[in-house]
Formats: sequence, structure tokens, C-alpha cells
Amino acid sequence: MTPYENFDAEEDCVGLNNAMKGMGTNESALISILGNRTYKQRRAIQTLYKQCYGKDLVKMLDSETSGNFCKTLKALMMHPIEYDAWTLNRAVKGLGTDEDDIIEIMVTRSNEQLKLINKAYKIKYKESLENALMGDTSGDFKRLLVSLNNGSRDESGTVDKALAQKDAADLYQAGEKKWGTDEATFNRIMASRNFRQLAAMFDEYEKISKKTMKKVLESELSGDLLKGMLAIEAFSRDPASYFAQLLKKTMAGLGTNDADLIRLVITRSEVDLKDIKRAFMKLNKDNKTLEEWIEEDCSGDYKKILLAIVSTDDQFRLMFDGV
Repeated sequence: MTPYENFDAEEDCVGLNNAMKGMGTNESALISILGNRTYKQRRAIQTLYKQCYGKDLVKMLDSETSGNFCKTLKALMMHPIEYDAWTLNRAVKGLGTDEDDIIEIMVTRSNEQLKLINKAYKIKYKESLENALMGDTSGDFKRLLVSLNNGSRDESGTVDKALAQKDAADLYQAGEKKWGTDEATFNRIMASRNFRQLAAMFDEYEKISKKTMKKVLESELSGDLLKGMLAIEAFSRDPASYFAQLLKKTMAGLGTNDADLIRLVITRSEVDLKDIKRAFMKLNKDNKTLEEWIEEDCSGDYKKILLAIVSTDDQFRLMFDGV
């Protein structure tokens, strides 16, 4: 998603207000505006809307819409950092623990983002994120999350071949070459090295072991720790493919994981969604696009708002122009 070229915050406020006043709601107008503006533009709209009408835009959306359409609109209005903090709180404080959501955020966010998420979490929920994670997880998985949440991974992007060779040898000794597994060594390397360095290390490891790192992780680790390490491996190799796999998982099989689908579409919409869409097509033998999957798996205004966000096709956007 890119900034709307002819952006006029006041004009959008008028359009939104007209869409929600009186009997009924003009959902197409909501989609046309909020589904085609960047977060910065939506934030400007939200601020001006209260100035113009003395009403909170998010509360208006909540009262005028429902279901997954409402959830998507409200998620669009959240700051990305606030959204991540909210997701993590739901993951640890709900019924059970949503380890997959925790792993996705902890693995893929930058050091700066993680520090901001921690700050936002403390302000909103009156508890440190580290304490929340430690209280809801255990063992080696807990230690991995604490390391990731620390937000001090090397982000230089440089590759040191000698270090890659040493780390590969250390992991070989800590896993395949050892009775049992030294999880601490896996944690030290996987949670600290920059992602390009890790990808280089995986290649060096294959020269020693003749096995892929994915297969080694699957044979040496288990449970949530394994899921976390596999996420690091996949994201290091190819971030776009990693997110494409997550998106496909939300819609594959019976039912749809709408919460994850909404979050992934929105959080990647201004980052790398174009790359993810290309990777998504490669996952499918029939080359079906992300738009086609959403078209088949979702319905109504919920489907339309998702398509507005993910579509790079101006023909779709024109469907709602002037509504």
C-alpha cells in the first residue's frame, strides 16, 4: 500500500461521516477510503474527524459495522506498534497461549520495533512484556523468547564466513555430534546473529552434516522451541516466503483463521506485501494469487476490504471510487 496521491483528510472525514449518518451504513464508502490510505493518512483522518464532528472515529466504526469487517477496520486504525502489543497481550492472556503469534512477532520485528513494543505494552497493560512472556511459557522456549524480546540481535547485515563456519561447527557439536542436545548453544547463535549471517551459517552447516538446517532442527528439538527455531530459519532464508506460508496457512483447509489473516495483511501492507504476493503464487501449483485465495475464502464487505488492501490492481480500486 502506498500513500493515496490525492489525499484530503477533510474530504475523507466528510465521506466517512456521510457513510455512517442516518439509517444504515455505506460500507463501500468506508472501504474506498480506509482500505486505500496508509496508516499515516488514516491517523490524520482519525484526528481531524474528532475535530470536525466531536466523535471518535474508531467508536463510530465499532457501532456501525460488525464481524470481521469491523475487526479489519479497527485494526487498520491501530498504530502498528500498538497492534503488535495488543496481539501479544491477547496471545498470553487469553485462553491458553497463542505461541504462533508470539513467535511471528518476536522473530520478525527489528530491534527498534521490539523496544517500542515493550514500551507500549508496559504503558497499556501495566506489566513488562518480558514478565508476561515468562509467566506464560516455560523451559527452553521461554529462554528463546526472552533472548528475542531483548531486542539486541546483530542487525549489521554483514556476513563473516569464518564466524559462519565456527557457528556451524558449534551447532554440529551441540546437536548431531552429541548425546542429547545443547539447546543453549542453539539459542545463543540463532537469537543473536543477523539474518544474512544465519543464512550463510546454514550453508556452512550443510557442508559439515550433509543435512539441511531445517531437518537438523526437526531431529534435535521439539515443541514450541522447535517452532521458534524453524521460524528463525525460514525468515533468515526468505522473509517473503515465510510470510506467504503463514498467509496460506490461515486459509488452507477447513475454516479460516481470520485474526491471523487480518493481522498479516495489515501489518505487511506497507512493508513487503508485494514480495509476499509473488512468493505466495510460487507456493501454489496453479499459481493462484493471494487475491484469488481471499476471493474464495472470505465473503461480503470483509472480503472487499481485504482485497482493497492487498490489491495492486487499479481496476479494483476504481470499483469504489466516488462511492
